[in-house]
Amino acid sequence: MQTEATPLHDGVKPLPITPLQPITPADMVAIRNARNWKRSNLADYLGCDYTTVWRMENGKASIEGASLRLLNQLKTEQQRPVNS
Repeated sequence: MQTEATPLHDGVKPLPITPLQPITPADMVAIRNARNWKRSNLADYLGCDYTTVWRMENGKASIEGASLRLLNQLKTEQQRPVNS
């Protein structure tokens, strides 16, 4: 659901922000495995460490903030059809 953006200054409108879908620990593992990434690769992408990725994948840490947004982007890319 996107709403009409209110102009900021000089008629410039802010970019719409796509609502985020929840990412479960199982989703996170599937996203990582679809790219054949190790936890350390995903940690580098998310800007955190291996232990944080392990904790998120095992439900010991919540998936939120920038990590949630980046994982949503990866999940969206994963679902796009590949053009031949």
